[in-house]
Amino acid sequence: MADGRFLCVTVVDHNAVIEQTGEQSYINMRIPVALAEQALRMLPEGKLGGIDPQLIVEMIQEGASGELINLSEEKKTISIRVE
Repeated sequence: MADGRFLCVTVVDHNAVIEQTGEQSYINMRIPVALAEQALRMLPEGKLGGIDPQLIVEMIQEGASGELINLSEEKKTISIRVE
């Protein structure tokens, strides 16, 4: 993995808006790619939906950059990118 690159993960859970509870559920991580595997393990289970964290690690190891995943569902938006 190259130095100077960052893994950015943003997860927005829209349930609070849909259910009008006033709560916010938001994750925004920006970490060095060298720590990607460990950081992805820190995300609460299910926050990435059906996305396999190991697949993201493999994409980074292969040199992928820019937006890797952008998933918008009714109740959740997930953005994963390498900057």
